[in-house]
Amino acid sequence: MRNLTTDLLRSYGAGPETVTCQVSIAPTLFGVDLAVTCGLIINELVSNALKHAFPAGRRGEIRIDLTEQSDRTVTLAVRDDGVGLGDGVDFRKTTTLGMQIVAGLVKQLRGTLELRGGRRRGVQDHLQASVQSLSGHRSESSYGAGKSSRW
Repeated sequence: MRNLTTDLLRSYGAGPETVTCQVSIAPTLFGVDLAVTCGLIINELVSNALKHAFPAGRRGEIRIDLTEQSDRTVTLAVRDDGVGLGDGVDFRKTTTLGMQIVAGLVKQLRGTLELRGGRRRGVQDHLQASVQSLSGHRSESSYGAGKSSRW
């Protein structure tokens, strides 16, 4: 995941002196399909932050947290401290391809997506999805039976 975010920062021309990215991912095993789907979601949300949250060289931070709860729910949070959303923005009614892709991937995971933000407060994207996971054992999501990936 760190490689993905480093590559995204580089591709958007965001050097470490302007935008930093903090990644905190709990050591656990996920099904390969869940890992790939979360990677695609993170890619899109970080790309959105890099495109919109830090205009004209504005400095800031993007933070990614992925945790697994005791009830086998995975929580993914992508936050930025950028310029925030415009008033009245509703991501559920967006016509942008990127957020439509995120919504489709969240639906595929049978998860929920919550977007928090406003003017001058940055944006917080929270995804929750239930998975079958046993610490230290091979994990199987309903999409990746028998395959696992360590994050």
